[in-house]
Amino acid sequence: MICTKTYSINCPLTLTTLSPVHGLPSLAQCISMSGSAFVCGLQCTALPQCKVVYSHGCNSDGSCACSYCNALTDVAFQDNHVQFFLHTTEIGTNTNEVSFPNGLVAGQPLLMKIYVTGTRITLNFIATMGPSAFITEIRFDEGSVVSNSYIGYTWGPENRYTPNFNFYQGQELSVLCVVTSAGYKLYFDNVLFKDFGHRWAINDISRIKISNTGSGVAKFLSFSA
Repeated sequence: MICTKTYSINCPLTLTTLSPVHGLPSLAQCISMSGSAFVCGLQCTALPQCKVVYSHGCNSDGSCACSYCNALTDVAFQDNHVQFFLHTTEIGTNTNEVSFPNGLVAGQPLLMKIYVTGTRITLNFIATMGPSAFITEIRFDEGSVVSNSYIGYTWGPENRYTPNFNFYQGQELSVLCVVTSAGYKLYFDNVLFKDFGHRWAINDISRIKISNTGSGVAKFLSFSA
């Protein structure tokens, strides 16, 4: 049994930074070795730059293989019979803002649980000097999810792709944002809502903030990176 945030009995504390995810990951910058996910988990949790642990399974002769990787590039959540593990650190709970002093990096997964309330809920990736490098709004007044960002110091074209609108007031929404070299892949409850190309350098993003209009206070119930 691999040690995770949700299974930590008799586990070294460092190994409980792993979060299980059901889906088939696309990975980069990997090292593969013989052994189970537990073996690769030991390697990954000792390396701050490691982001993912993935088991390739075991053969009929009992030999197993696994990988630990520095970059996650995508997740096929429809392949939910597969499991992998994200190596992240919790950086905020019950807050509306988290900081990234060194910016974001390609291959980085951002795991969030957000509290949904109000007319519009805004997830805002903010650059050092203040512009919105990537912003996504859940708009109850329109029944849509809209993303945009500044290009230079003016707003660019909106991305209004909304595969469904099943959100509700008081929801605790699971969010995964995969930061790739090309853009952001934003998943709400394992559904890809945005594949948004970079318009601003990711290493210049210093804060991620959640806010809302209307009643209540939207917040990050948890945020791990």
